[in-house]
Amino acid sequence: KELGARFLVVCIPTKELVYWEMAGDVLADVPEAYRFLVESEEKMWVSTRAALEAQGIPCVDTLDGLRACLARECAPYFHTANGHPSPIGHQAIAETVARALREHAP
Repeated sequence: KELGARFLVVCIPTKELVYWEMAGDVLADVPEAYRFLVESEEKMWVSTRAALEAQGIPCVDTLDGLRACLARECAPYFHTANGHPSPIGHQAIAETVARALREHAP
């Protein structure tokens, strides 16, 4: 802090949460396990953001940036069971973080 460093937390959602809105359009009946997973994650993010905010810690939510990839028909995650972001997803995360750093500049 004395040297001007800033601290913020980058929130990276799961592949399942990123694809959730699309799943409703594609699947006639969303499996209950998928629904439960997403609802649990959404609750976790609400409590995490509240805890960070209570401590005055900025949080960068990357969900919208990753979902924007889907809107452009780009895959932010691999088309396999791998839950890690693809290079496109990493780029979306990096752009979201860069934007947040500019917004939180001293």
